[in-house]
Amino acid sequence: MFGLGIWEILVIGVAALIFIGPDKLPGAARKTARMVGDLRRTADSFRAELMSDRIIEVEPNDESVPRGADADVSQEQENIDDIS
Repeated sequence: MFGLGIWEILVIGVAALIFIGPDKLPGAARKTARMVGDLRRTADSFRAELMSDRIIEVEPNDESVPRGADADVSQEQENIDDIS
């Protein structure tokens, strides 16, 4: 979980208990969990929309679309060969 070990999570929990206080800690934890959930849903929705746009615009097996630097180099090589 975010690269945090048990000791880091424990330190964050103790610091939250000290700074926020035991009265407000459950509400703050609920609010933080809700915000993280909303952020994840938004990120997943954004990622899904980007992937659907990409699939619609460029099909994976479409040979007319150059793929990466190798396609640019081979196209330039063909242009050079045509000139010579």
